[in-house]
Amino acid sequence: MTITLDEFQVESRAYLRDRNIAWLFDEPGYGKTHPTIFAGHDRYIEGRPNLLTVPAYLIPNWIREIQRSFPDAKVVAANGDDKDSRHAAFDSDAHFILTSYNNWSTYDKLGPHDNSQKVLRYMQLQKRRWSSMAFDECHRLRGRNSIWTKELYKTRNVDAKNRETPLWGLTGTPLVRDPGDIYPLLHLSNRDVFSSYWTFVETWCQITQTPWEKEVGQLLPGLEERFWKMVMQYSMRRLTKDHPILSQLEDIELPPILVDLPVSVYASMARLKKEYILSHPDLEHDEYLDSGGALYNKLRELTTRPPTQANPKVEALLDRFQDIPVAERVVVYTWYRDTATMVQEVLHKRLNPGKEVKRPVLRCTGDDTDRQIDERIQQWSATPGAVIVANIARLKEGVNLQAGNRILFLEETELPGDMDQCVRRLKRRGQLHPVYWQCIRANRSEDLNVARDRQLRAEGIDRATLRGIRKDRLMGEV
Repeated sequence: MTITLDEFQVESRAYLRDRNIAWLFDEPGYGKTHPTIFAGHDRYIEGRPNLLTVPAYLIPNWIREIQRSFPDAKVVAANGDDKDSRHAAFDSDAHFILTSYNNWSTYDKLGPHDNSQKVLRYMQLQKRRWSSMAFDECHRLRGRNSIWTKELYKTRNVDAKNRETPLWGLTGTPLVRDPGDIYPLLHLSNRDVFSSYWTFVETWCQITQTPWEKEVGQLLPGLEERFWKMVMQYSMRRLTKDHPILSQLEDIELPPILVDLPVSVYASMARLKKEYILSHPDLEHDEYLDSGGALYNKLRELTTRPPTQANPKVEALLDRFQDIPVAERVVVYTWYRDTATMVQEVLHKRLNPGKEVKRPVLRCTGDDTDRQIDERIQQWSATPGAVIVANIARLKEGVNLQAGNRILFLEETELPGDMDQCVRRLKRRGQLHPVYWQCIRANRSEDLNVARDRQLRAEGIDRATLRGIRKDRLMGEV
């Protein structure tokens, strides 16, 4: 073994190893990967691999860390488009099998003429015996009606043997939108107590009845400690402020940079809200929108990708680079992948006006393969002055970006957990400097509404997770 666990990671390892179902909710930076690997190694039974389900682009990271921890362990990835190699990986005698969430929602038929419901990947995931099953970034299971959550339910219920297999989940953001996010994990922990989603949220959450449906809000006032005591019966969560090293790390939010869009763009936005028709002098044809969701996305896109030659937000981003030391590594986050592609091209051209590339600008989006992402992160980490431009969904989880200490958000998200995850890619053990992050927003646009909604959600989630209260206050009966 080449990896030695720290004291708090030894505690995490024991917590997972000694439980049939366990959820590790430590805040990002605690290092949940290695305790999970060690716990899986502890529970390994010959002929029964440990199944690790992780976001697809993190599979290379996990393989690398397993090999560092146990060089003699056999590790395979059951992922990708090659059906034969994927099936062979699922059937292998490896110590660890890595797969992605998508493999819980996509099936392969038994044969070309087989129209039955039974499919090969279903049988491999649900019928094979495992030494343990672990889910990294398990907040992805929060959708109780999502296919992969339903398939995990089936796997645990398919026979008694599967219910004996240890099931572990890891995430630093157990609540993404509201307390209802945690229901699927609690249901897996105790189906008798947590048998109904609506009973759960009506007990704990503010419910608003709209003309279309019930909307689940934040935790009811006064239930904060009761709620988290209940959650802690099935999970462990430690805060960075209670960690001797992580508590010394700083992240500093700088005041947002506010810009004005061209007058013609504001006029187009106003018409668009009334008519759902985007009309602008610089567009060859009007664009017709068919839904409120399309309207919202188009209004957001117009702030960063207006049809005009002038692009105030991107210009503000370029101006900001004038104040950042040339040797400093920077991460630029967007929400839309098309924005990331556009920004990467502009930054590469404007930051390197000559033939010599002084500041490599690397793109990491959903259009790039897992291998490309891994290689670009390694290049960025090894190159002073390099810049990564990534969309939030692609690079908010699992990766280590501690080689940099500067983040610029050109586009944001309403989910506070997403923004926190992005910051903690840099703010983690080994970081020697404060992490500075800053948002660039357009006045009188959806940018301001997104920031406001995120702040309201953050306040609600902070209450529900008792972020300001030490865990030693939470022991005892509910």
